[in-house]
Amino acid sequence: MQVSCGFGGLLLAFTSLSDYSFFHPLVIVPLAAGILSLVFFVRRQLRIANPLLDVRIFKNRDFAVGTTLISLYYFAFLGMGIVLPIYIQSYLGQTALVSGLTLLPGAFLMAVTSSISGWMLDRLGARATLIIGSAFLAGGTLLLVMTDAGTPMGVLVADYCVRCIGLGFLIMPTTTWSVDSLDLKKMPDGVAINNTMRQVMGAIGSALMVTVMSAAAAGSGFDSPMRAGVYGVHMSFVFSAVLCSAALVLAVIFVRGTKKEAFKKERRRN
Repeated sequence: MQVSCGFGGLLLAFTSLSDYSFFHPLVIVPLAAGILSLVFFVRRQLRIANPLLDVRIFKNRDFAVGTTLISLYYFAFLGMGIVLPIYIQSYLGQTALVSGLTLLPGAFLMAVTSSISGWMLDRLGARATLIIGSAFLAGGTLLLVMTDAGTPMGVLVADYCVRCIGLGFLIMPTTTWSVDSLDLKKMPDGVAINNTMRQVMGAIGSALMVTVMSAAAAGSGFDSPMRAGVYGVHMSFVFSAVLCSAALVLAVIFVRGTKKEAFKKERRRN
């Protein structure tokens, strides 16, 4: 109940931000209720003998970093999946069919790279795999930042494909690396927390991307609604690029091989 109220309150607050100011009751009340609910839930889980979810596993650095990274990836992935079709249909004047076809090559490439990401994780290790994937993700998002209303659709498709290649390299290896760092008994808790965070952050990411787009358009100062809307979309791309770049920095600084990876490497040497 506390988890539902907590995440539900956060999602309602971030969704309402696109229509109201931060201190509006429809934003601040569900936000405060959500945060308090999650605080009470965590405190209770730390005090009882058999917790529903053992949140102490966040003391494991690799799991904490991995969960943070997978949250950022889903934040960027689902958020862009909302904003980009709005941009293509509302401001580039394309149909829903063209919008869907624009995203289709990226989805295909993501499926392809996901199928080989396990091989990359085994051969290259978690650090190299996550850095490569994060570089593709951040690079593709920065390419989208450099687009404008005059950019050809083919370039837009190519930029989005670069992002999707990175995401395909990231989602499964990041989950595997973070959960694999836990003891066997703690893995069910790790999987549950990991799955919950990716879904919640994906939903919050979608809401925040639209909020950034709407707020930037409203405060752009442009008289033309079209120019204001394009500016709002551009700022949402910038916001996503900052998050993706932060994920790349986290991967470079904090991601290390697990003990199992080190053992495998040692066996290969011998």
